[in-house]
Amino acid sequence: MRKSTVLITFVVFLLFVGGGIVAVLALATSTGLAMGGTTVVTGTSTSTAVYQAQAGWIRNNSPWEVEVTSVSVNDTGAVQSPTIYVTDSKSTEEPVEGEAPVWAATPVSLPFTLPGGELRYFGFGITPEAGQIATFDTITVEFTGPLGFTFTSDYTGNALAISGENFPNDLIAGDPATDETSLDSYLGSLTSSMLSGDIAVIVQAMGGDVTEDQGNAFIGSQQAYRAGMPFVTSMVDDNPRVRTVQFYATDVATDGLPPITLEWDAYRWHVTSWG
Repeated sequence: MRKSTVLITFVVFLLFVGGGIVAVLALATSTGLAMGGTTVVTGTSTSTAVYQAQAGWIRNNSPWEVEVTSVSVNDTGAVQSPTIYVTDSKSTEEPVEGEAPVWAATPVSLPFTLPGGELRYFGFGITPEAGQIATFDTITVEFTGPLGFTFTSDYTGNALAISGENFPNDLIAGDPATDETSLDSYLGSLTSSMLSGDIAVIVQAMGGDVTEDQGNAFIGSQQAYRAGMPFVTSMVDDNPRVRTVQFYATDVATDGLPPITLEWDAYRWHVTSWG
């Protein structure tokens, strides 16, 4: 065999091996960064105070270090994007009102290096807008490995839902797909608002961009409601986050009130239709 042929064959072999190594490193890096946790945090704050809580973790399962270049969440209802903290341990201490927890001393400085095999915990500082719920349920991380390629990883499983000033904490509702008490808790708040006769309270309980006229129309459709009335409820299209509710006095077929449609989103229920 000619030397040139041998050389070409050898070069092709090296390129093949090198490409395989690169592919293995890239795959191991992209799949090696794991996030987890099932924390759901609810609380109350104001538009001038930061609510701080730990939720979720990040672990580098690959043997080499990775550089985390970005951490973000899909927040809504917040004054500004949440402050993010990354710590070595999860706090077990009860929060003290007016005092920042130890883990919240310094926000994370990006980029930061996460050595192979190590675990870190996320913390967040979030400030709700007045009269709103500040919430998020997805954490997105961008990172690079030893080859400099950039990867993105999303995790949904941790959630913060913080009510702001002038917003009742009992209107925060867990995801009905996993929280069996979510709807009953909200109906308690909704019916209390209906009995109050205060249109501002009713509109707030209905949620969304409901106007005062719509609030009056809703309460008019339910004017026969009395405290403690029984009700029937059903899912719409087998979706636990969309329900119809109908109150009745003795029999839903003969004296049932007009049905109400409710939808769950961003950690609260909304009245979307009635009558």
